[in-house]
Amino acid sequence: VAHSGYLDAYAALVTETVVLPGVYISEKTWQSIAMGQWIFILGCPGTIAHLKHLGVDTFDDIIDHSYDKEPDFFVRIQKLHQSMEQFLLLDHHRLWKDTANRRLLNQKKFLSGEIDQRYLSELRQTIDEITI
Repeated sequence: VAHSGYLDAYAALVTETVVLPGVYISEKTWQSIAMGQWIFILGCPGTIAHLKHLGVDTFDDIIDHSYDKEPDFFVRIQKLHQSMEQFLLLDHHRLWKDTANRRLLNQKKFLSGEIDQRYLSELRQTIDEITI
C-alpha cells in the first residue's frame, strides 16, 4: 500500500462498513495491520477480540480497546474517543521503536497467510455446524 495515509501514520482509525452485532472485518482493517499501524476500529462489537483470537497483536498494553465490548453504538463511539484521547498523550515516537518487532510480526502473520488459514478453518467449521 503506497498511500501516504498508511506510510505517514503511526495509528489508524478504521471505520468499518458494518457496525452491527457480529464480526465484519474489511480490507480497511487488514491494510492497517499489513502496514504495521496501531489500530482503533469503529466497527462491530468484538472486532478487536476477534483479531486477537486470530493471532493479531492489538497492543492492549498501549491502547484501551474496552470500547470493543460495548454493544451500544453511541456509547461505543464515546468510549472510542476516550481511548484515542488517552493514546494521544503517549510518546508515539518511543512506542513506535519499542513495538517494532511486534508490528513486524503482525505484518508477517498477515502476509504469510497464517491469519487467512486460521480464519478459513473457523469459517469452514461454522458452515459445517450450520449445515449439520
